[in-house]
Amino acid sequence: MVLTLALEAQGDSERLVAELKALGLRNENLLAAIGIVTGQVPETSLDRLRAMPGIVVEVDEEVSILPPDAPVL
Repeated sequence: MVLTLALEAQGDSERLVAELKALGLRNENLLAAIGIVTGQVPETSLDRLRAMPGIVVEVDEEVSILPPDAPVL
């Protein structure tokens, strides 16, 4: 599962990333200047991530947009 995390506690980004890795975060990208971490985690970790103080979880979802001339279903 791919997700984006907003780090509300700006000064603690490295500590929080270490905690996230302990929960299975992989392929992380830390954008410390804007307080964002992106990466992949097992779905089983979502509840624990959502319960962590200073973390806001946003799960990436696939969006498909049909061409303008496609029929409406």
